[in-house]
Amino acid sequence: MADDNVDPRFTVMQPDDWIKEWNDGNITFHKTYIHPLLEKYLDKMMNGRENMKIFFPLCGKALDMKWLADKGHTVVGVEAAQKAIEEFFTEQGLNYTTEDAPACNGKLFQSEDKRLRLYCCDFYGFSQDVEGQFGGIWDRAALEAINRQDRRK
Repeated sequence: MADDNVDPRFTVMQPDDWIKEWNDGNITFHKTYIHPLLEKYLDKMMNGRENMKIFFPLCGKALDMKWLADKGHTVVGVEAAQKAIEEFFTEQGLNYTTEDAPACNGKLFQSEDKRLRLYCCDFYGFSQDVEGQFGGIWDRAALEAINRQDRRK
């Protein structure tokens, strides 16, 4: 039965669907390079500010996160697929700790220097109460991955 609220031109995926894609290795959306626009416009984004806290919605295992952390910034990501987060830390050769994150009903994966903090939770369960304010947001493709009918949330 078709959902009358869903535009048939767009695929509707729930968090469990994304988790399955990661678990099955169907991650053609993952990029194995630093995003060229982030590199090109980083100075404009930072506007002379240092040690920024930058939010990565639906972060996956984006290489951009470590790149920014290596530049002295703190990166906070949110991702539903635990496998993506574990692969990020492993592939980057980073030691990390894990702890429950009850404020978002999830789990926090954190690098030893605390510059990389990735929350495994539902995107809509993450709020300002968890990490406070951010100095910037980097979104390579998260907003387009959110179901159209959910974007107003």
